[in-house]
Amino acid sequence: MAIAVVGAMVFGLAATNVLLAQGAFKMRALALEQARLRQQNGELRLSVAGLSTPNRIAREAREIGLVLPDVVEVVHKNGSRESGDAEPGPSKSTPVSTPSKPDGNE
Repeated sequence: MAIAVVGAMVFGLAATNVLLAQGAFKMRALALEQARLRQQNGELRLSVAGLSTPNRIAREAREIGLVLPDVVEVVHKNGSRESGDAEPGPSKSTPVSTPSKPDGNE
């Protein structure tokens, strides 16, 4: 009976050792995958940053025929309007008079 108990303990220790080794192997594989994904994420973020530059977007827009309007008009939810040059830079907008709403409230 003692031999059976000792045999079961040895088998249990061996099985535990195998499970620990498998866990360590899986942890190493996951760490390598994480490092690869971090590298890929950095490369993709760099690509997005390059593709998002205003100069590149403006160049691409010109290449497909898009142009800026001469005048831009902004209509606010309260009904007021502003118009101004479409040139980027300090705001040059000037208010535009708008008629009152039909119910007399502005």
